[in-house]
Amino acid sequence: MIKYMPEIFRMTAAAGWLAGVLGLAGFIPYIISIIRKETTPNRATWLIWTLVGVMLGGSYYAGGATDTIWVAVSYVAGPFIIFILSIRRGEGGWTGIDKACLFTAAASAFFWWFTGSALIGLCLSLLADVMGAAPTVVKAFRRPEGEDKLSWTLWALSGLINLAAIDDWAAFSIVAYPAYMLICAGTVTALLYLRHPAPRPYRPDASEP
Repeated sequence: MIKYMPEIFRMTAAAGWLAGVLGLAGFIPYIISIIRKETTPNRATWLIWTLVGVMLGGSYYAGGATDTIWVAVSYVAGPFIIFILSIRRGEGGWTGIDKACLFTAAASAFFWWFTGSALIGLCLSLLADVMGAAPTVVKAFRRPEGEDKLSWTLWALSGLINLAAIDDWAAFSIVAYPAYMLICAGTVTALLYLRHPAPRPYRPDASEP
């Protein structure tokens, strides 16, 4: 009877949908902070993450992912919305890491087209994402107050639940992306909860003797 069960009611499918919803929900606090003018996103960074997300999602789906694809979709939709908001509310500038990520994402597209291997495209896209995520990990370690705990908690929870959507643990092309996203989001989340903001230097009030 299981094979006749509607797709959405299968455990792996339901886990995949829930993980995707949580992944997308993680962007909401960030988007609200932009609208409130509390955050000024970098246009180049969020454009890069949108493009890398497209390459990751495309190569991941081509590699055979189905139930676990919704987290990848959320990591295209969320950054794209933030990039659109950054056009009017953000700031410009390209860092060396931004350029390296863009080059690696372009390389993944080229090698995927040239070799016909979605796995190569996935691996290069993951490399591009690692380069883009590295500064955030360092920031979470040095200045945890500069990142949003709620967003990263939702993303880490999304990555954890997405593991339950994996239906073929022997396939590297299926396991690699969910495992990476959980490690990445989990690392940042752990740092945000375990690290403490750097103490502000004491500045005596002018009225003090």
